[in-house]
Amino acid sequence: MSTAISKAAAATDNVQERVARVMERLDLDFSGRIVDGHGVYADPSRQRQALSSVITELTAARDLMNATTWPVG
Repeated sequence: MSTAISKAAAATDNVQERVARVMERLDLDFSGRIVDGHGVYADPSRQRQALSSVITELTAARDLMNATTWPVG
């Protein structure tokens, strides 16, 4: 396997891992009983922190994709 393909494969694995963490975090912090009886978040700081965390992960994934040389078919 060429070096370019190996690097792209490693980047793919890294991006997939980051996206999986994002999806897990969103599922954890935006599912279930997170809204109180008044229709507002019971703990908005938790959702705020989750959003900050996933933005960081997604930004890193995007930056890695932009920095990777992707082999063409």
